[in-house]
Amino acid sequence: MTHRGLSEVIGTALVDDGFRQALLRNPREAVAAFDLESEEVRVLASIRAHTLEQFAEQLASWLGEHEEGGAAQ
Repeated sequence: MTHRGLSEVIGTALVDDGFRQALLRNPREAVAAFDLESEEVRVLASIRAHTLEQFAEQLASWLGEHEEGGAAQ
């Protein structure tokens, strides 16, 4: 899994203030237009953050756990 869609979500949030606010307010709704796997949508929807930095930290934590789990299998 390349997580290309996740990179697009974060990149869009960096340059689009309206999208960033929507992402922080209601991630599931904000990412509906992106080509994401169901697990990625689930993870993004579970993030509760007040800033993009907090959002990215939580996402990075999940990615780290996910990559470790995938490497062990």
